[in-house]
Amino acid sequence: MASCLTENHQPPPYDDSDAFNLNENHPPPSYDKSSQFKEPLFKHNGKTYYGHKKIVLGSMVQFKNIIDILLTSCTLFELKGSLPEYLINMYIESCYSDVIDFARILSNDFIEFIKFVDLYPTNILSVAKLEMEIVKYCENNKFDYSQLEELCDRHRLKYLYLFLHKNKQ
Repeated sequence: MASCLTENHQPPPYDDSDAFNLNENHPPPSYDKSSQFKEPLFKHNGKTYYGHKKIVLGSMVQFKNIIDILLTSCTLFELKGSLPEYLINMYIESCYSDVIDFARILSNDFIEFIKFVDLYPTNILSVAKLEMEIVKYCENNKFDYSQLEELCDRHRLKYLYLFLHKNKQ
């Protein structure tokens, strides 16, 4: 696990055997929970999340141009949304490992997670880059797909559009 866990919570056990490796050119780096990189990153739902600022905030697309300011700032900002803690931990972990395991995401949290990724894309997590994984997840899980239609239009996701059109009820 990454050093980005909140102080009082452990996410579900992580088995990366079925994980979607977003960058297969290099293996995930090893990281240590007890390392010196337990800096406060941001807040979400009133909880503070920790990790290596340069890696995590540097991975977030909207912060790339101001990373030097963020690294020296003591001010914590709040990320919008209402994701459960385990999903924020998965999001942070993906900044270190280039891996996200969609099988660990509960179907009632999936749409909110995709909306969060849309708001806060990273080098490896963006709606466009995850299109095929989103389609596979939808094929294997039943929930209201209609909320994904706007994403199809905005990001021009043809495979997801075809899936949604084929499964429209």
